[in-house]
Amino acid sequence: MIGQELVPILLRKTQANIYLLVHEKGLSYNNELALKQLFRMPSDKNFLSRLEVVRGDVTKQNLGILPPSYKKLIGITTHII
Repeated sequence: MIGQELVPILLRKTQANIYLLVHEKGLSYNNELALKQLFRMPSDKNFLSRLEVVRGDVTKQNLGILPPSYKKLIGITTHII
């Protein structure tokens, strides 16, 4: 998956905030578990502060994200990968 390769690079080489859309099958993931298990990265405070797991589903309207969270994301998102 592209994200598994790209997210670690973005966290290490930029100051970008990353919102990770995770399907309900990934409900157990939080920011720290995502860093460790998906990206094999340490639980660095800087990385954790810039990564946010968002529950959703690409097959649903508004990505299955609740309205307040969706509104926030559309206001701050500049790139989608």
